[in-house]
Amino acid sequence: MPLGIGEITVADASGSGFTVSWDLANARCDGDGRVAEYAGDVRLTLDPGCALPVSVSLSPTTRGEAYAAIKIPTVSDTADSPAFWADPIHSVEQGYVHATAIDGYGRLLILGDLLDFAPVAPGDEQWARLTVRNQGDSALTFEGYTTIGDDCAAFDIGEGLESGESLEAGEEALLDIAFTPTEYREHVCALTVFSDDPVDGTQSITLRALSSCTVADGPSVKVLGPSTGTIVTSSKGLNLNLRVTHEHQDAGTLTCLIKSAADNLNTVTACSPPSSEAAFEVAIPVSKLEEGPDTLVVEVYDLCGRKASATLPISVNAGDSDDDDGDGWGEGSGDCDDTKDSVYPFAAEAQDGLDNDCDGSKDDGTDAWDDDEDGFSEEDGDCDDANEKTFPGAAEPADGLDNDCDDVPDDGTLRADDDDDGFSEEEGDCNDLDPDVAPGAAELCDGLDQDCDDLADNDLLCGVDAPWILGDVDLSQTACELGEQITATAWAIDPQGTAITYAWNLDAGLRADSLSLYTVTITCPTTLAASEGDSAKFMSSVVAADPEGHQSWAFGELWVWQTGMLYKDVVLAGADTAAP
Repeated sequence: MPLGIGEITVADASGSGFTVSWDLANARCDGDGRVAEYAGDVRLTLDPGCALPVSVSLSPTTRGEAYAAIKIPTVSDTADSPAFWADPIHSVEQGYVHATAIDGYGRLLILGDLLDFAPVAPGDEQWARLTVRNQGDSALTFEGYTTIGDDCAAFDIGEGLESGESLEAGEEALLDIAFTPTEYREHVCALTVFSDDPVDGTQSITLRALSSCTVADGPSVKVLGPSTGTIVTSSKGLNLNLRVTHEHQDAGTLTCLIKSAADNLNTVTACSPPSSEAAFEVAIPVSKLEEGPDTLVVEVYDLCGRKASATLPISVNAGDSDDDDGDGWGEGSGDCDDTKDSVYPFAAEAQDGLDNDCDGSKDDGTDAWDDDEDGFSEEDGDCDDANEKTFPGAAEPADGLDNDCDDVPDDGTLRADDDDDGFSEEEGDCNDLDPDVAPGAAELCDGLDQDCDDLADNDLLCGVDAPWILGDVDLSQTACELGEQITATAWAIDPQGTAITYAWNLDAGLRADSLSLYTVTITCPTTLAASEGDSAKFMSSVVAADPEGHQSWAFGELWVWQTGMLYKDVVLAGADTAAP
């Protein structure tokens, strides 16, 4: 007999975006049958032997799992002479759809806007790693890279990211980059990576290596001989025995000068330290020295301009008659403490509480002296007493330095990982105060963007606290005769992924062996009251609950018929065809 179809609906409580549609041109019928379409409560009629495909489409607005129930009701013609009928046994059919909404393309993500290298001396090599991630849901293909900048020659892009290489969704590639400076200064280079990401396929990062002058120790020099207060004559001559060292620079590349204090610190001669940092001798031309007490000042400079100095007091041709401590200088010549041979004009200042160089200041230039006048000396905790912006408690800018002297460079800036989750703001952390928020973190249903992909709650079921029952109770038959068995099912989803418990409630007369499963077998009543006539309606319901007590309800309507009344054929008046 012709079948009537009512409004086909999508039970989509989470707003996933499922829709249904059909095209009568796709209908298939045997013989002369046809499918008709209407605009009222009855949407379709199908003649016997006819089929009509119904399309289910999804247009998601966010990523994640999507579920819906498709409900197809059958309806009967209410006219005195019906032209179509409902299905008496399956009055409502319920189907289910599930999809995973994805981005559909690879998404390029370079972690950070700046890759800083540890300071390194010229000629040495420092390696760092650049992390590149595919944040999308499809494969990402790299298409090469380029560097721009005058300093790029100091950076060598190594292995780890080749043109044509692909990364699957969620995978990372590590690109090794070497920095080999040729001089002490800051080097900056722009590295651009190309990919087939259709939205943001070209991304750049700055490679930067700060001069090691800011952290490495400077040079050192020591006078090994002759002894303090040596009397120099033209016939004896003078050879200084020196040792010059530098932790990060070949000693042979240092600048070494020897000056005379008596001659207004004019240079007497230059010296050339050997690369081996071994002791060496420098012949001093006595003809260039003034007669009387003098202090030879040895000054050594590195490529950063940092200076180390050592001094040797001497007397040329004759010493002071009032020199009590044997350093060549008497009080009349300016010795401010003639009882200590470490104190004389232009002496190297030592951290000993004395005014060694007789300039009126004690310990100037030593760890007890505030060289950069920022209020702190090395003894006070200043970790770089040549930089007035570096001292305990200083503001911490993102400059690669430990400005506040807490042994953590750039803490509290965009470059620092403040919440210790492995990512800084420069590396893509969209909330660096929450360790649960970082690129690639697990997404929670809390309205926040845990994985920093600009989408909060990448799950279409987020925001649904209670378990979601798809549609109504799904009955294997919507009608039965006395004593028959049918199945009832509740398809439920919990957005938080927790376990769901079920509790069934059945009208009196309906029986089931278990009432705590998601699907139960129901036995229809064995008798109907005489007052109920040929059939009676019975209700079944189920409660789905999560561990927090959130609940959802679903209901099912079942008609129970007297034996022999549901399946018998009925002869229609004025027709030759039997209808159920």
